[in-house]
Amino acid sequence: MIRTYNAESKSVQLINYVQKLSMNRRENHIMVPWGCDFTFMNARLNFDQMDKIIAFTNRYNSKNITFMYSTPGQYLEAIK
Repeated sequence: MIRTYNAESKSVQLINYVQKLSMNRRENHIMVPWGCDFTFMNARLNFDQMDKIIAFTNRYNSKNITFMYSTPGQYLEAIK
């Protein structure tokens, strides 16, 4: 759960994860799957948490990284 006291550490974890993924990619866009079919039974809670970490990370990260929701089609268009 993202709370005000742990948002920074969760944001750092997310940025580190994406930077690790980017080492094996040539393109600037990286798709980060979030969960799986049955991991999150409460979709509202899941999306609320994703909204919080995306907003916090985009607002306060010092890296040249922007997080956003995307569809597979949008992702494929971006990497063309």
